[in-house]
Amino acid sequence: MSLNNKKRGFIFIVFGCMLILSALSMYLFNAEEDKLAGESSRALYESFAQEVKYIYPHEIEEEEKMELGGYPMFGSIKIESLGITLPVLDNWNYDMLKVSPCRYTGSLDGKDLIIMGHNYKSHFKPLEEISEGADVIFTDIGGNEYTFTVAALEMLDKTDVDKLDTKQYPLTLFTCNYSGQGRIVVRCVLK
Repeated sequence: MSLNNKKRGFIFIVFGCMLILSALSMYLFNAEEDKLAGESSRALYESFAQEVKYIYPHEIEEEEKMELGGYPMFGSIKIESLGITLPVLDNWNYDMLKVSPCRYTGSLDGKDLIIMGHNYKSHFKPLEEISEGADVIFTDIGGNEYTFTVAALEMLDKTDVDKLDTKQYPLTLFTCNYSGQGRIVVRCVLK
């Protein structure tokens, strides 16, 4: 083996080690972000549950708002079959998505509510496992509970956001798939 080949081999080994370390760093960063998101959403949900517990269920006035921990609340979502119990923040931005699922668009009254969440294990990753017929319970800031049933599951391309909004289903949940190239979409009807 010539000296040139040895140098080239050494460079490839060093480069390979750097790639492995880079991948490990990314994995650890994502795992920590998921853990922090789970802790934040659990704390926020506990505050929401306490707040709603003392509210007599009532119809929400248009201007009625709830803010907890500096976040605008929209409600909570519970999917017992997946072990999901999460607060839902009103409106969305990338920083709020790191805390909890958010209302993407729509409303309960308009029968076009769309809720999005990160593909964190502590958030919407379990949606990959949901089955048609599963119950999804949404509680609004007025303390009103709405029970939905999963009616359809879809996989959309990440660019097909216009296909998310459909008047056929009053509740849609979605998250990215593992690669981030697709959207796992769960369509629900009122039970």
